[in-house]
Amino acid sequence: MGGWLGRLASRYRLPLKRFAAHYGLELPLATTKVGWLLLPPLPERTLKRIARLVRISTDTLEALQTPGTWVTDRQRLPVCGACLFVNPLDVTSPYWMRAWLAPDAAPCDIHAEEAHWIDAEHLRPCRNFAEVLKVVGYYDAYRRGERYGLPLWPSCDLQSPTRGATSGVRATVA
Repeated sequence: MGGWLGRLASRYRLPLKRFAAHYGLELPLATTKVGWLLLPPLPERTLKRIARLVRISTDTLEALQTPGTWVTDRQRLPVCGACLFVNPLDVTSPYWMRAWLAPDAAPCDIHAEEAHWIDAEHLRPCRNFAEVLKVVGYYDAYRRGERYGLPLWPSCDLQSPTRGATSGVRATVA
């Protein structure tokens, strides 16, 4: 559910927190270290409100919910850049795979060399799904050796390299 709501907020170019406030949605955005990407199951009242806003059934939204047993504090989540950026159903709409949210999830079996783990400290500052894509894309480029003279880890706002980082030190890689 968190990834879907993050994508929705990205469409409107809003942080998910502001999107939720604007539409009167009560979302537990900071339940885990990962933030809104790993939302606990939402109450029926919130699901009904979202269903009215986006004109889909609550059953459809119920299917998007992350199981409550999966919502645990984690230091990192698995991700595969190839799978994330090339949605086979709609290449213009990347999404975070539900399987990556499972507690026992592992990075991708198909693209083993592309799969990796991403730390919660880099996902949590991201305000919507577009910013998650920036961070994952940046890290994938870094892993391929395309460093571009940028800091080792960007914030979600690449205009301000230290925003959201754990320290204000810029790492340079030779």
